[in-house]
Amino acid sequence: VCSRSVLKFVDRLEESLRKIVVDQMEPGGSSQVLSILDKEVLALKRVMEETDDDNTPGMDELRTMKENTAVLEEKLAEANAVILSLKTDKDLQKMEPDLQDKEVEQEEGVPSLLILSLLALEQQGVH
Repeated sequence: VCSRSVLKFVDRLEESLRKIVVDQMEPGGSSQVLSILDKEVLALKRVMEETDDDNTPGMDELRTMKENTAVLEEKLAEANAVILSLKTDKDLQKMEPDLQDKEVEQEEGVPSLLILSLLALEQQGVH
């Protein structure tokens, strides 16, 4: 899309230069200058088209890239959740010996995970 606007600009620039050359030069001398101008503009357009084709993804590629990004972000979130869960499990395993050392009376209906979490917070100095 951007390259099209640049190519249109190059076309307008070429048109303006042609008018200037024709207005400022004698009829016999302008043909050689116009021929050189045509060759240079054509070479520029070729380079621009090749560069554009090589480096710019198409609309389908962009759509696929966006979809892949969304899928990868979901997988990353899941992986982070698993890592957090593993860290929590590891921390709880480290605390089990401390739990055996302390006499913790479990109230009816209070899960042991909650008690372990409270002990972890106590060890970290959070009240």
